[in-house]
Amino acid sequence: MSDHQSEQEKIEQDAKALGKRLALLMAASTLEDEVKNAYMTLLPEMDMEQIDQLMQMLEKNVAGAAEIEAAGLVDNLEAIKADHAQKVEVAEKKALSEMAEIEKILDAAGDA
Repeated sequence: MSDHQSEQEKIEQDAKALGKRLALLMAASTLEDEVKNAYMTLLPEMDMEQIDQLMQMLEKNVAGAAEIEAAGLVDNLEAIKADHAQKVEVAEKKALSEMAEIEKILDAAGDA
């Protein structure tokens, strides 16, 4: 294999990797579909610097979306935790009440 051919293959591999990364970032971004389609339409006309800027913008968008999602998950977990604590409290009160009833029944049976 010649140096030119191996260099060409390296360029093709890099281009494929860049394309896959761009596709993943585009799919994961929170941009409107119209905006995504517009970028994809313009992509063949972009130079490497513009593509790099697009990738950086998408990375920030995806990172921001992940932070928002994480905050939402934390809020969800806090709500679940509070709901669970409330249900545990109700169950404890019910159990104590039932235990008191059992004690009354046992005391009444012992007196008889």
